[in-house]
Amino acid sequence: CQSVLAVPLKTGTRVWGVILLGHREQNRYRKIEGRILQLVLHHLTFHLISLELRQEIAKRDRLLGILEELDRQVVKLPDLSQRLNRMSEMLSTTLPVTSCRISILGQDGSTLESLSEYNLRKGDSSSGPAQPIPLDRLPWHRLALLSRRPMLVNQSEPESMMSKEEVRAAFIGPVNSALL
Repeated sequence: CQSVLAVPLKTGTRVWGVILLGHREQNRYRKIEGRILQLVLHHLTFHLISLELRQEIAKRDRLLGILEELDRQVVKLPDLSQRLNRMSEMLSTTLPVTSCRISILGQDGSTLESLSEYNLRKGDSSSGPAQPIPLDRLPWHRLALLSRRPMLVNQSEPESMMSKEEVRAAFIGPVNSALL
């Protein structure tokens, strides 16, 4: 291959991919051909956009289905602790998670109290108030509460690692990642 033409598949500022064309002759392609080909292949770019949007819609539909099922099952339970146990179990079994813990901020605002937890590996749930954990031992949890945003913690990334003390205090077993 003596001549190569790389045509980006793009819309606005986003690049979706690239098409490479090769030819045996040297200097076979010119810049103008790349621009013309980019216009011709524009429909392929829109197909990629459409595919991504359909995948996103399917993902959101799946999550909506989980929420609707959760609502159907939880509303029927008379006791709050049963509802919370069922919620943590359903989230652990329908989403790609190993365990789910539902905790609330203590009345003094300095502790976190676990109300329900379901561990997929053990296949059981625990409910009822456990020993409150001081937030000064849970910096990532405190950050999630203060920022009012989800916090993603990956133990493989040094800048987002959770300390061993926080893992021991907040989780039953070791974790590789957590969404708070």
